[in-house]
Amino acid sequence: MSTGKTIQKREVGNKIEANNKIQKAPEKSPIQRWIGWAMRQSLKESITGQWNTALVRDNFSVEEAAAILAIPLSSREVDDRFAWHLEKNGKFTVKTAYRFSFSTSSSRSPFELTVGATFWKKMWKVCYNPHAMHYNILEWFNFCAKELLLRSLGDLMYLLWGVWKERNCRVWEHKSSQVGEVLIKVISRLNEFRFHNLKTEPSGVRTHMVVRWKPPPVGWFKVNVDGAYNYASRRGSGGFVIRDFQGTMVAGGGKVLPGLMSPEHAEARACSLAAQFVVEHDYLPAILETDSQIVYNHLITRDGRNTSTLGRIYDDIGVILDAHPHLKVSHTRRSANTVAHLMAACSRSFTEETFYFSAPSFLLTALAAEFCNL
Repeated sequence: MSTGKTIQKREVGNKIEANNKIQKAPEKSPIQRWIGWAMRQSLKESITGQWNTALVRDNFSVEEAAAILAIPLSSREVDDRFAWHLEKNGKFTVKTAYRFSFSTSSSRSPFELTVGATFWKKMWKVCYNPHAMHYNILEWFNFCAKELLLRSLGDLMYLLWGVWKERNCRVWEHKSSQVGEVLIKVISRLNEFRFHNLKTEPSGVRTHMVVRWKPPPVGWFKVNVDGAYNYASRRGSGGFVIRDFQGTMVAGGGKVLPGLMSPEHAEARACSLAAQFVVEHDYLPAILETDSQIVYNHLITRDGRNTSTLGRIYDDIGVILDAHPHLKVSHTRRSANTVAHLMAACSRSFTEETFYFSAPSFLLTALAAEFCNL
């Protein structure tokens, strides 16, 4: 279905410009395109390919500058492209377009929630029972637990969590959403929660198996990578450790990572740092190992340009992987990535990008522990 209109989020080179209105995409004149290119180049440092931090902060508010500096940049010269900012993968979907249009429509009407009328009748009876006296929230929760079925109680707790999350966004992040948008998000998450929790589990007793670090094949190197992220400061660090097939650390490094958006952002940048180091110092053939399933999935499913928020980073790593067939990617559990985790944690105190070509003192104990488990 086409209406002749577009909702756009334009990723201009390395910068993302969002347009939340539904309108016709205007045609830019050559001079407008040149001015836009000149502005983008001035905000980037030509040598490092990173944001010109001082210039960005001088020309934008604190909030705007923080948002701009968190946008990942490519280390390569790349063309402009369009990305859909309402989806994590940057690809347009009718569902998110409908939700956006519905939540911003001034003529929206009440809609049927997917949890069902029986659920809401039960909720009304429990929450507003005039014969039940509740002096605190714990008594009220206890009453709900007795009156509701387990599934209905779980739905109630999930809905309350959605309201609490919206409250935190308003208090701490000064961001607010309309009631309809909050309901849509919560109900959608509730449906996803139901879907995953209705999956049948295999019969029998489930045992928890701790995964240990395993050395690479003879003649190969294994590069364990990890990223650390602080939600309050939106800063983090990344670290990596390179070991040979005998379990000996031959190199490693880490750095502070300012201007992050998420733990995934920290992990992706740590992988980029490790991949570049491996290629520059010829630690090949090698296996790049991460404990992030999301990052791993992005790196092994490189089917064209990645239009997600962190797509530029994944594209840059993909170029390195494509150019070096003997650099592979693997995923492991957190329990098998403790040395890289420690490297990333210690990198928070680094004043500059730091590399090692032998085991530093703060990693000796962790390396010895994993070596004993081989």
